[in-house]
Amino acid sequence: MFSALVSVIAQFIAGCLFLVGFQVRWAALLMMINFVIAIVAVHIGDSYTNTFPALTILAGSVFLFMNGAGRFSIDSHNN
Repeated sequence: MFSALVSVIAQFIAGCLFLVGFQVRWAALLMMINFVIAIVAVHIGDSYTNTFPALTILAGSVFLFMNGAGRFSIDSHNN
């Protein structure tokens, strides 16, 4: 129960950071760790259909980690 609560809080905070474009790489790293753990711990025996949402968020987080937020984000104005 505690790990589910921590996961939901991390997803909420990272989602808010993604929306405003602030510290996106750190938020993406947090989401990558969160969803790798979720896939290994929760979805390991599930079908692809049930695992697909977690894989999608993991792939999006990897993309944001590698590319950053973009030029219209708060992070781009700090450079």
